[in-house]
Order: sequence, then C-alpha cells, then structure tokens
Amino acid sequence: MKHFPTHDSLPFSAPRLYTEGTFASFIAVAKGGSVLTEAAFKEILQLDGEVKGFVVDKNNYSSLCAKAGDSCFSNVMLDCIQYDAGLVESFKFTYPVQNSTECSGFIGLSVGGVKLEGNYIKTASAVRLDYYLRDDDAAENVVNEWWLKKFVEDFQNKSTNLQYIQVSYYTSVSRQTEFEGSSKEIVPLFSITYFLSIFFSIVSCTR
Repeated sequence: MKHFPTHDSLPFSAPRLYTEGTFASFIAVAKGGSVLTEAAFKEILQLDGEVKGFVVDKNNYSSLCAKAGDSCFSNVMLDCIQYDAGLVESFKFTYPVQNSTECSGFIGLSVGGVKLEGNYIKTASAVRLDYYLRDDDAAENVVNEWWLKKFVEDFQNKSTNLQYIQVSYYTSVSRQTEFEGSSKEIVPLFSITYFLSIFFSIVSCTR
C-alpha cells in the first residue's frame, strides 16, 4: 500500500483506493430514449445540487469530500458540459475514455447502456454520479456516517416527481438495502463497464 498511497494529503484518485472508499452514488436512467438530453440532464444537475446541499452538523459535501488538489472529486461527465445541461446534446463524449480540451478521464463506469458511433457515444440509457468522502480520520468517519444517513433519508424525497429520469441510489454503508426496486433494470446497464474498467487497467499496466 505504500506504493499506492490513498492518504488525503495527496490528490484523491478513486482507482487508487484499495477498498471501496466512503461514498454515495445515484444512477439516473432515462424513462425513454437516451439520457444524454438537455431535459434529462437538467434533472440530473438538480439532484447533484441537492446532494451537495445536504448538511449534517454544519458540514455539507464540500467540507467532507475527498479532494483532487483544492477541489472536491468531480464527476467527469459534468465537468465536460461545465454543469450546463444545454451542452450535453452537442458534446462529443468518447467511450470508455474521455480525452478532450474540456475534460479527461475514464467514464466507462459513469455511463451505461451505451451505443457507439466509432468511439463516440451516440446514445446512453443511464448515468452514474459518485460522491466520495475523506475517510482517514476517525472523527471525520463519524460525520461521514451521519452525512450518508442524511443522503439516504433525504434523497428519495428529492428524486420523486421526476419527468425524464428514474433514479436508484446507494452508499458504501449499505448499498444492498438502499437499492430501489428498479435496480434490477439498472445494474445490467453497467455490467459491461466493470469489464471495461478491469480491461483498461490491465492494458494500462502492460504499457
């Protein structure tokens, strides 16, 4: 582990974690067609804002998050469109690795049900957003648990009455009990991405 440190004094990198880490996630699935539409991403960005606004003991996500440099770990697909839903339909996402002037990173685990034109994403059925928390300090871990509990308690209310997406959510604490019934439809959309992630890691190591 000394060769692959995960201490929070260093920039956060999810692939370097030797455990799952401490996190909350939600998966947004299009109710019809592709999820890569302005209407769907308006709802996704709305939920992203709600998650980042959850507060426990005066701590919100930005004060608890795992950081890359001075910023919280971010979701690459949102970085690509600069948090502007109006850009998602025209943006050229490449799969499984995004490498453009706007953003770069492995997005194979962030998008599911993908149909490609070459290595560009034509349509996708689902998008996953992850929210990693720092977990090196025992006191922080206690607050993390409170925040994850807040996430579970409040997210369901925030994700009702959505017009263009349906949502499942889970955390590192108890992912099995927190999946909604629709997870049976959602998980298969991402099964191939786990294979791609492993394959990409192997290829990278052999270079």
